[in-house]
Amino acid sequence: MTKESTMRLHRIYNVLFSIVIIIAGICLIIGVLTIYNSGDQPFSRESVAATFSTIAFPVYLTLVMAVISFVWEIISPSDKEKTPKAKDYPAMLETLYNKKDFSAGENSLQEEIRSLWKNRKMHTTIRTIILVVCSAVFLFYALNSANFHQSEINSSMINAMKVLVPCSLISFAYALFVAIHNEKSIQKEIELAKKLPAVSNEAENEIVTEEKRLSPYRNAILTAAIILVVYGFLNGGTIDVLAKAINICTECIGLG
Repeated sequence: MTKESTMRLHRIYNVLFSIVIIIAGICLIIGVLTIYNSGDQPFSRESVAATFSTIAFPVYLTLVMAVISFVWEIISPSDKEKTPKAKDYPAMLETLYNKKDFSAGENSLQEEIRSLWKNRKMHTTIRTIILVVCSAVFLFYALNSANFHQSEINSSMINAMKVLVPCSLISFAYALFVAIHNEKSIQKEIELAKKLPAVSNEAENEIVTEEKRLSPYRNAILTAAIILVVYGFLNGGTIDVLAKAINICTECIGLG
């Protein structure tokens, strides 16, 4: 089989796989809604098993196709051509500033760059506040035992989801906005930074000297960290951590 035929077959398989995933997802959603509307305490083991038996084929087919796709990617990768790596704009900006003298730039250029810094910092701060507030709202609801009743566990969990889903969506949506906004802001800053004058040889030598001065401290911290990790592994520290994790899961959280 030629390379073109293999690529074409791989694309067709991916399209079919996507269709099967969508069908299985729709079946699962319909199944959950059917169970929920079946009575006061619908989510019993019997009702779930009976509903799943009717949609088992698309679900199992999805799992089988996922395994086949995974094995196929290992045996015969479809993207043998080198794909361009995503640009690391923060790293590009840092490299650029190592070669440019910000203090020697025009005042208007400096103000425009500072404005981008303030704007990114503002959005990052707002994102953190939203995340903290949404997390606090859900935790306040989840830790209030009055919101959960053993006799009405299904309705209690659904009410909890009504609080969790909006909090999660708000946090995720703004975090996504900040990620896109900051990337575009950094791209614009890169274009502005290119207009800055080049750093003088003396300043460049100072940067190199500073890197050499900090390098031994970084290596010492890294070496100490490795030694402590190995020491903790040899003296049985990992067993203590595992025991504490098991106790937390089985006693505090209540998974046991």
